[in-house]
Amino acid sequence: MQIKCMLLLVCSLLILVTCGGSAGEDVEETAVFPSSTPKSTLTPLIIGTVESSPSPISIATPSSMPPTPPIPDNRITQTTSVSPNGHGVVHVRISDHFQPNADDLDQFPNGKYHVNMVVTDARNVWTVIDEWRGSGMGEPFPEIIRWSADGRSLYYANIPKPDGCSLFVNGGDLWQLDLASGAITEVAPYIGLVMALSPDETKLAVHASYGRGFLIRDLATGEEQPIPLPEQEGEWQINGLQWSPDGKHLLLTQAVNACGGNDEMKTAVIRINSTDLSATTILDPDERSFTLQEWVQDDEIRLKGRDGAIWHLDPLADEWTLNKIEVSQTGLIYRTEDGLWQITESEQPRLLLSQPDAKLSPNGSRALYQDEDTLIIVELTTGEEKVIDLSLYDEWGHAEWGGNDLIFLGTLPEGEEFEQSFGFLTAVSIETAVSTDSNWQRILDPENKFGTFPALSPDTHTIAHENPRFLRQPVEGFRLIQVDGTVETIDPATFAGLPNTEFSIHFGSPAWSPDGRQLAWAVVATVGKNGEAVPAIALFNMENKTAVILHPYKTIGRCGWFEAPVWSPDGKWIAFVTDDADFSKTGIWITAVDDSEEHYIGGNHPVWNEDGSQLAYSVWEEGETAVLITETDNWRSQPIDLPPNAIPIKWLSNP
Repeated sequence: MQIKCMLLLVCSLLILVTCGGSAGEDVEETAVFPSSTPKSTLTPLIIGTVESSPSPISIATPSSMPPTPPIPDNRITQTTSVSPNGHGVVHVRISDHFQPNADDLDQFPNGKYHVNMVVTDARNVWTVIDEWRGSGMGEPFPEIIRWSADGRSLYYANIPKPDGCSLFVNGGDLWQLDLASGAITEVAPYIGLVMALSPDETKLAVHASYGRGFLIRDLATGEEQPIPLPEQEGEWQINGLQWSPDGKHLLLTQAVNACGGNDEMKTAVIRINSTDLSATTILDPDERSFTLQEWVQDDEIRLKGRDGAIWHLDPLADEWTLNKIEVSQTGLIYRTEDGLWQITESEQPRLLLSQPDAKLSPNGSRALYQDEDTLIIVELTTGEEKVIDLSLYDEWGHAEWGGNDLIFLGTLPEGEEFEQSFGFLTAVSIETAVSTDSNWQRILDPENKFGTFPALSPDTHTIAHENPRFLRQPVEGFRLIQVDGTVETIDPATFAGLPNTEFSIHFGSPAWSPDGRQLAWAVVATVGKNGEAVPAIALFNMENKTAVILHPYKTIGRCGWFEAPVWSPDGKWIAFVTDDADFSKTGIWITAVDDSEEHYIGGNHPVWNEDGSQLAYSVWEEGETAVLITETDNWRSQPIDLPPNAIPIKWLSNP
């Protein structure tokens, strides 16, 4: 018997297949989502026109100058922000730069770019900005500042791109959109590049331009109160600004030697009392180069150091202590070039198996690895090894766990090779495969080969995998195979929630929800006869026969199908890895199963802990991988101390 286990690349025919800043903190938004959430783009919308209304400052009515000819999608960058209550959505579309034509030379001698901003709530859709702007120094672009506390309005700014070294820019002018009437009010004209709106929305703290210094502006009266800031040795600039939750204090960071590179930059933290207008240095310039992350409550702020570690302190205390926030890693299993390791209860690494390519069973009690022509199972608690008898098959490869006691294989007749498929889906019971009685080894679908790995349901009764003819039209759905050999093809058209005309969907890499009621797939979906095929996550509720497409995005193409989504153990979240054409959106996204919110954290190899409260993942930094942990209650990530190039693979509660 010849045994082959080759790397399979199933290159998608559905999309184009190819193989192959700023030093400061990004402006923090309420949430960032792709254009697919939280509402379906297939529902017709009534587009309103923004109307003017009296204002104590001024009124702005956006011009309507749609691009002619229409701008191709590949020349547009889109960002989306969703209100905290989920009812409001903002889409900002900014085009690439275009060279001026003969008609543009007078107005846009240096070229132009198009800006479009549309705000939607439960009742209206407002086109706030739709205009060409001239290329050149500054080049303002709209940025969401915040949603109002009552959810009735939106604050945004036209933020210029300053020349030279500027770490933190989140200001310019300040505008307010009334979501009910569509009225736009200029809350403050251009005033400075760093600003923060008070929690009650009555004051604006700003580092004013033109040498006016730091000040607080009363938005109702226009009165401005200057506040002298402590001067640091050397050149400095503001690198962050936040109000306290009660609106009585502000914190800002001063970056010293900001333009000398990260190794030279230090940051100081300044506390400002908005009542007596005093400014006090509570942290002298520190080489850890802190940035403000969050003012959690009146007596607690969180800072992020240059190394990614999160620290907290009480900024109002007379004597404060800076404390590092530690995250628990107990039970985390990771891979290095030396083998598989697990973090013990004493937070120390313990070697599980000196086989770095071994694959762990779902409960972590066994490992599977291949030694030349032999497939071996290891009991990790005892170290006992079992050789799996695969003499029934001429060719086999691509062994993966199906459950704690089940292995999935690809098998082929003698003479065939694993090239464009994984072979015939074959299930092998460990208990029978190590004995002379091999009555539970079965080719589950002897008529069709499979292209991505299947998934066994939590009750171990049903295997889901893509229809082997998934690249053909019309779409033939996916397949459910019972362990007794019964095969059922599922037609997506029988599920409510998907478009019913000119729609196709191609399946792969399934994942069952923890309760076994839903199936998530990595898919490529197409809407309309001439629609673009885009990757997404498809969620099928197998009980009530409903389905939804989550997070469609554009990709530059890839070799091989997309990775399987990863459910959180509590069934609330799905983590998945994208190959977005926008590099800033490539990596791990986490979406709520009810499509109510979504979070981008980047990186690869998402691994949930057993209660779903934390997610470990890897990122590429300075030529090697590092492991970070994010907490789902606040989506803050920080690195943990693991060997370079460690990759998380599983997280168990009992190390």
